[in-house]
Amino acid sequence: MTRKEKFVHQLNNFERIEISSFHRKRKLLLLAIVTGLVLIHSILALNLFPSIVPLVTLLVSFVTLTKIVLTVDKTISSAAIKGDSLILKNTQNENCVTSVKSIRKMKAKRIGKTTVTSIQFNLDGSKRKAILLSDNSEVIEPYEAIRSAQRLFKK
Repeated sequence: MTRKEKFVHQLNNFERIEISSFHRKRKLLLLAIVTGLVLIHSILALNLFPSIVPLVTLLVSFVTLTKIVLTVDKTISSAAIKGDSLILKNTQNENCVTSVKSIRKMKAKRIGKTTVTSIQFNLDGSKRKAILLSDNSEVIEPYEAIRSAQRLFKK
């Protein structure tokens, strides 16, 4: 039985299938981004030290970039599929359950060994976003898993 067939069998039996986990990848990603920001801004600050205007500009830039990184961090979620439901848990331990039919857009990009899948879905009349991180060791990629579930429960 191939992994795709096994996945479809689990979906038909309404078993919970983990398709993405964020803990390890999220911490490494945040550490790398913040370290890079600090390093770049420190080098620029040392080169532009005599003048106060470039330092203030660098400080504003650093705060803005940090805010953007933290905002993206809030959208990173782990995901599981059970039947036609997509179960998301974000970094603040907030759970969200929606139907795979409510997903409007999905994009997947591979960065090294990590696949970053961005999904947009409707829940209670509002548009929401989630980012799923996965690596090649997963049974099935999140993009493939959600597409398969959508096709299976299209009825």
